[in-house]
Amino acid sequence: MVFRSQTLPGFADGERAAEAALAAGAQGQFWPMHRRLYDTMQFDRAALKQSAEALALDVPRFLDDLDAGVYSGTRIRHRRQAVELGIYFSPVALVNGRPVIGFRDEAAWHALIDEEILAAQTRLRAGTPRADLYASFMEGAVVAPLEVDDATAQQRRILAERFKAAEAPPPQRAEPGKRYAVDAGVAPTLGPADAPVLLVAFMDFECPFCRKAATEGIAELRRRYPNDVRIAYRQLPLPIHSAADSAARAVVAADKQNRFWDFAEKLFAAPRLGRRTYAAIARELGLDEARFLADLDSAEVAQVVRDDLVYARRLGLDATPAIFVNGRYVNGFRGAEALAADVEAELAHAQERIAAGATRETVVRTILDGEAILPTSFPAPISRSEEFLMSFGHDFRDMFFQPPTKLQTQSPMKRISLPVFLVSALALAASPLTGCTGNRGGKKEEAAAAGPAAAGGGLVTMDQVDDSLTGKITGERFRVTYTDKDQVKGAADPLVTIVEFSDFQCPFCSKFTDMLNELIKDPAYANDVRVVFKQYPLPMHKDAAMGSEAALAAGEQGKFWEMHDILFKNQKAMTRADVEKYAEELKLDMAKFKATLDAKTYQAQVNEDMALGKKFGVRGTPSFFINGKWQRGAPRTIDGLKKLVDEEKAAAEQLIKDGSKRSEVYARIMKAAKDERKEPPPENKPKVGEPDPAANYAVPVDGRPSFGPADALVTVIEFSDFQCPFCNRVTPTLKQIKEKYPNDVRVVFRQLRSASTTAPARPPRPRWPPRSRASSGRCTTSCSPTRRRSATPTSRATRARSPASTSTSGRRTWPTRSSSR
Repeated sequence: MVFRSQTLPGFADGERAAEAALAAGAQGQFWPMHRRLYDTMQFDRAALKQSAEALALDVPRFLDDLDAGVYSGTRIRHRRQAVELGIYFSPVALVNGRPVIGFRDEAAWHALIDEEILAAQTRLRAGTPRADLYASFMEGAVVAPLEVDDATAQQRRILAERFKAAEAPPPQRAEPGKRYAVDAGVAPTLGPADAPVLLVAFMDFECPFCRKAATEGIAELRRRYPNDVRIAYRQLPLPIHSAADSAARAVVAADKQNRFWDFAEKLFAAPRLGRRTYAAIARELGLDEARFLADLDSAEVAQVVRDDLVYARRLGLDATPAIFVNGRYVNGFRGAEALAADVEAELAHAQERIAAGATRETVVRTILDGEAILPTSFPAPISRSEEFLMSFGHDFRDMFFQPPTKLQTQSPMKRISLPVFLVSALALAASPLTGCTGNRGGKKEEAAAAGPAAAGGGLVTMDQVDDSLTGKITGERFRVTYTDKDQVKGAADPLVTIVEFSDFQCPFCSKFTDMLNELIKDPAYANDVRVVFKQYPLPMHKDAAMGSEAALAAGEQGKFWEMHDILFKNQKAMTRADVEKYAEELKLDMAKFKATLDAKTYQAQVNEDMALGKKFGVRGTPSFFINGKWQRGAPRTIDGLKKLVDEEKAAAEQLIKDGSKRSEVYARIMKAAKDERKEPPPENKPKVGEPDPAANYAVPVDGRPSFGPADALVTVIEFSDFQCPFCNRVTPTLKQIKEKYPNDVRVVFRQLRSASTTAPARPPRPRWPPRSRASSGRCTTSCSPTRRRSATPTSRATRARSPASTSTSGRRTWPTRSSSR
């Protein structure tokens, strides 16, 4: 029996208990502490101390280990293993690698153990040493996400959300007017080093209020107090701003060439943020562009941004700008004069401290050390689980709101690789499932990854090869074919063909495209890998279809990949005017390009690509097939991708040894592949926590606002939220109903208060541009309210559904990574 702590982010008690058990284990008492924790279910420090005393532990050592977080690293490594296996719930056990999900009674455990004893005895008889049995089971196991049925995933997600909503404490935040020991950290400063006032501003370069604070308020301070104020920017890119994180990294990268402040000024003035903008600013400022771009993508720069995010989260900051004047918190930007008044007051206070004996060089430190709340007492101490999630890099914000992964039924004999010894972060980093999805009903998220591209060489078709080697081709493969009209790059005579379904406005496709380009430029793979690009514009990305048609129109003139690269670098700018501008930059025949777009020449090809993807289960982007083998998750590193390619390359080389020509490899694989990917039909029953569409519900209407006669044949009850954009779309339809059925339909309006008023455990990541809040003077992570599903409408005689209730995509729901909103 080997124990792994499966702590869920946000459950601080579970984290503390796991570390307490490990601390007791260091004194040889893990299992007694394990049993006692489950018996008492008391996890505060006093209760843990009592448990340590009851077990006769060295209590001072136990408490020191607990307080210092000595075993937090072990707990986090356990969590990484769970994430790698797609485990977002508990309990889960793996018996010689076979997953057991949830509670099982004693009889079920006996049956499973008996089966595994028989399997082990078979291996012993075959010559496997007893000490090597587990290692032998692991040799045939996979490191892949655990698969659970739909009901299990949904029920556990709902239970976890309800528990967290019931138990989570109210959010803790820095209080305006209080003084906190906030310094500049490693951020560059502007102003004299001996200035008696230090202003630290947590900024988001996509936040309009930050722009106003920088260009109006802080610029005025520099003019009024050139010798008395020192200014520092720290990074706080909000999740609602998609380009904020890359902008934060860009300005930090510029700082490595000592141009932080010039770059920051240019960023605030830029009409659009993105990699092209950053490169243009770097050239304008005379930076070493190659060095700048390398720094932009470096782990070192990402770490600086992460450190600022962790620091801001410990202060409970979730809005920008957040300004600290000698540590005193100023909530938002209220105008240049108000900010100047705050500085004036702190300047007077600093002069008093100087008069009492401090110097200009030390007065700021004296105030922060002597009067401010120290970092150890910041209002929102970050949990180690959150810090662990942040450690994944600048895309950690998606992971904060990631629901349990929903997968298909696990084969009962499929074994999952879980080494007994602690696995390093090299192998276990994070869930491989990540990507945009086009599902509109909150259905199964299937985020796979894209692959490299191929070019050249005549195509050998399935009709040109025989069936003699079909039996040599193993694994589940799908007949994802392509023709000469598809866009390809890479090897002319490949061993490995990667067919990629991609969306030009999907940020995950952009990231993976960079990985693919790196792969096919690697000399070890350049002659063996071909990439085929297929279009899969998701409906959630309004201009993605325009991007697909523009890329194909450019391909008509031999510039597909050039347009492909420009579009991925400008994902927010893909309107008709934008793509025409890019075409001009590529020196295309503009008359021909415009005529092709006007005629929608390539719309049919885009639709064919999407139909092919859907045939094989593609629901989100990026999705890719390596030699016909569908990958369930995008590798997060280039090494992960190379590992997949190496496996298929080895299989292709074996196929050649068995008699295939190199040019026939893909055709032979396709001939043996399945022509369709069939999924089990969905169960026609309501999900847990949702109304049954086949039932009638008694919903009172007395006293509610309505239009239409009281004796109408059909009554429609609409549950609505005035801030919900999907509710707003229903209004024209209701107007049509009123005009068409003035005597037969009554519509009753009922309020459905936004879930944002119930203070969720953590702010959801909005998927839409927030409303401007001019009165608050700042952007917040919760500008847009959260959502709930509306109730099923009923009628008095015949149940009729309004457009608001029949469209699963027209409801406000909790935003998740599988949600299209």
